Amino acid sequence: MLTRVTVPIAIVLALVAAPALTACSGDLVEGIIKQTTGEDVEIPGASVPDGFPTEVPLIDGEVTFGIAVGDAEAKTYNVTIRVSGPEAMDEIVSQFEAAGFKAEVNGAIAEGASAAFTSEKWGAGVIISNDGNDTWLANYTVTPIA
Repeated sequence: MLTRVTVPIAIVLALVAAPALTACSGDLVEGIIKQTTGEDVEIPGASVPDGFPTEVPLIDGEVTFGIAVGDAEAKTYNVTIRVSGPEAMDEIVSQFEAAGFKAEVNGAIAEGASAAFTSEKWGAGVIISNDGNDTWLANYTVTPIA
């Protein structure tokens, strides 16, 4: 139970501290989180994290954030990509369906869009929202299905 609480707290602290630690090694911060929580983590960067599953489609666009948490069997990924607007969800849904995923939920949210997808191996949630500066972002959270 402690790990369930500790891991998210450590991740939030790393995300908040990351800009202030840009002069420090990402390996150092990753090591601190692993030592504190016992979990592997890749510090956020502007790229798709290593090991991101190739069977999960990502819309073309500038990756603004990427993180992976956990070990090889239970790694969870989060990727944020700049998109044109909430209408990009139509392309995202098409990509997931073409990749063999089932759309579980697909709908509009205030100032954006959201959808959830499942396959035999992966669950994925995608939310498109405006960052408040007229930039639209698609945030993907991808987790293995046990």
